[in-house]
Amino acid sequence: MPGVALGYNSKAALRMRSRINKLDVWNANAEPFWKLGKHHQLWLESESISEELKHLADESLTGKAGLDTLDLVSMLSGGSLNVNGFFYGLDQLLAMALGYERIRTNAAYESPSFDKAFNNTVKTGTTASGCTATRIVANASVFAAGDVGSYIRLEANSVMVGSFHDQVRRITNYVNSTTVDISPALDTGGGSGWYSYGIVPSAGVNFRVARVFTHTFEVARNLHAEPFTELGIGDSYWANAENTANRWIAREAVLSIWKNIAYWTFLPVMLKTLALKLDANGLKVAAEFAARAFNNGNEDGQNHTLWGFCPLPAFVKERALFGDFSFSLDPFSTSAWPETKLPITAFDLQIDNALDSDLITVGNVVRDEPVRGGFRKIGGSIALPRYKDQALEDYCRNQTELMGALKATGGINLVDSGGTVNHELRVFLRRLKLTKQDTPVSGPAPLAQKYTFHCLQPTTGNSFNMPTPSTGIENGELIIQTVNQNPYNAFMNQCQE
Repeated sequence: MPGVALGYNSKAALRMRSRINKLDVWNANAEPFWKLGKHHQLWLESESISEELKHLADESLTGKAGLDTLDLVSMLSGGSLNVNGFFYGLDQLLAMALGYERIRTNAAYESPSFDKAFNNTVKTGTTASGCTATRIVANASVFAAGDVGSYIRLEANSVMVGSFHDQVRRITNYVNSTTVDISPALDTGGGSGWYSYGIVPSAGVNFRVARVFTHTFEVARNLHAEPFTELGIGDSYWANAENTANRWIAREAVLSIWKNIAYWTFLPVMLKTLALKLDANGLKVAAEFAARAFNNGNEDGQNHTLWGFCPLPAFVKERALFGDFSFSLDPFSTSAWPETKLPITAFDLQIDNALDSDLITVGNVVRDEPVRGGFRKIGGSIALPRYKDQALEDYCRNQTELMGALKATGGINLVDSGGTVNHELRVFLRRLKLTKQDTPVSGPAPLAQKYTFHCLQPTTGNSFNMPTPSTGIENGELIIQTVNQNPYNAFMNQCQE
């Protein structure tokens, strides 16, 4: 029947908004960088995000039993969204939930690391004269025809507004071993809010080429928008330059859902909670959002036919299946980590950011920007199919400090030849305690176990052989890494596709 909205025709897309003009923080006005495109679609399973209109009834006593007036007092948008756990497509949700993906500093390039290019190579180079907005010319033979579809990152450190020091562009055409064409043009963008457009590089700018990337997400002290210098990363160069240009880091996004009849767009949104749930049916991810405003008139000009996951010709769609995972748990240590594997049947991780999200100030009917209203809580549970020994029970009763990791490795090669590089998901529980154990007898079947855990910040050093937090960032309870085909840092507004 025409005109009927059907669930299977629905789509959802999410795009983070960060590195933005501080005057636009938590401002719902549609701007160019709100457009959703090739990297922003979600693996949507279901959602229940809506706008709740609260009214005040006129209950004055006027000799009538009925109400004749309802006045609007607030418009609070939010709700939950569930996505399937594919290796590609979770990065922005993880970034919003944890609050930080390493940005550029004097000491290190930003996440993601550019790992492997065509033919499983590590490819770097330096520009020569002759570059244009759509063409990169190298000073030596570094390019190959197989680089088409890969991404190039210009790595000159510069404080210039609109500089190229962190620009990422897709290679679209191989000209010769020293020259490739890129898209979109380096001068794409401009105008209010566009801070990640580039300028044409001169000779001597370093670059890196890859099609596989490793992202590292860390827990941040704050989740509200803040100047880059308040991150505490100790960088007196790049972050101060961003601050001078009035650019702030923000953990908000635009979320748009195409429902056949109309676009349901929520902007901006912040993430209150995120849950990773693993069982025999694979990985599922559940997110709960708080939004400032709801728009179903498509004033910002979304086009769901342009939404996608990754435009790489060699894009690999791969789901994180139960058999891809392993889980390890050991006593906390700064000097050893045997990664003792446990045969779990289920894993549940809950990230609660404790956002105070219902504040409305005078003159408004929509919520103010949410901020933390309490301590974040990170914890979850593991399930084991058979009760075989008391090791975990002893850990729980003795309050042993532990460290653990949930890791998944895909089975499809992401490079053409010369080796194997696979998708990965790594969830590092840097310090935790078991807080509850349950081994019920429910019949003649083998006794199953469930343990609840709570994550804590390390206080005596870094968990051995786990990623080290960035300088100035909290020594957090949790670090999550992904290895996939996404070349963009979630907080640097690099995606112009």
